[in-house]
Amino acid sequence: SWLAFAVAMNYELSRYKEAGRLLEKLVGLYPEKKKYWKQLTGVYLNLEDNKKALATMELAEKGNYLEQDSEIMNLVSLFIYGEIPLKGARLLEKSLKEGKVPKTQKNYEILGDAWAQAEEMDKALKAYAQSAKLAKDGRIFAKQGRIYLEQENWKKADELLSQGLSKGNIKNPQHVHMALGVARFNLKKFDAATAAFNSAKKASKKVGQAADQWISYVKAEDMRVNPEKYAKAEESAEDSESL
Repeated sequence: SWLAFAVAMNYELSRYKEAGRLLEKLVGLYPEKKKYWKQLTGVYLNLEDNKKALATMELAEKGNYLEQDSEIMNLVSLFIYGEIPLKGARLLEKSLKEGKVPKTQKNYEILGDAWAQAEEMDKALKAYAQSAKLAKDGRIFAKQGRIYLEQENWKKADELLSQGLSKGNIKNPQHVHMALGVARFNLKKFDAATAAFNSAKKASKKVGQAADQWISYVKAEDMRVNPEKYAKAEESAEDSESL
């Protein structure tokens, strides 16, 4: 009780290092007391010692001391920002299955982000698909589309990126239009690819140069693959001039 009182006093005075030292003693003496684990984590977070906060919370989770969904999500965040996304993804997936955290659009998105950072792309796509079912905007569809683009699954990339743009409310849509243009180019949908690159230019001047380069490249490839199309266009132009 005296140690707990001393912790409270030091915490009130913002003497977090001393509070942390005392809490470490309390955790050692009474490891079954959940509140001491939580308080110690809070002290480490106040001291911006994320490594110790993560280690403390991980031990608390293993002891089943984390009861609230916010506590579990804090640990997931610490795993992700501590560059241990695989542990974060596994914990969140387990917690979702067990009903310890709500099955919300945001939580499935975080799960997808964690799997993606862990380079488990198939699992990321499954999590994003769950998130997309609950999404009101196009962000998650765009995330899925970019993964399919990296996997060179051009058809799925075209489908998901288009859905994302259709849903709307995407930050920096020019990048999604550019990605869509690349997917359509690889599908040999040259006119649609050009339209996507033009849309990217309209969305932001910053991608103008890159979009113009792609448009030139698309036209050159279209001329190579479909020479008759351009031959007919030239014939029509000549006929118009003669008239």
